Amino acid sequence: FIMLTKTEFEAVNTKEALNDLHINGDEKSEFTAKSDANFNPVYFIAIDGTVLRIVEMTGLTFKAGENKASFQERH
Repeated sequence: FIMLTKTEFEAVNTKEALNDLHINGDEKSEFTAKSDANFNPVYFIAIDGTVLRIVEMTGLTFKAGENKASFQERH
């Protein structure tokens, strides 16, 4: 997956810019989340079929039997 910095996330305002970030972005295989008190926003390029979407992680929960993440697409 492609993680974005806040600056990259805020700078994407065209499909071309998003495509360039996807092609030239820093691909990751993992990321580390900190505790609630230190949680910084995390941004990704999500691939939906052939469509690129730019999203911000809005929540991350780890508990027995229920690990989940929520995202909000930027429009």
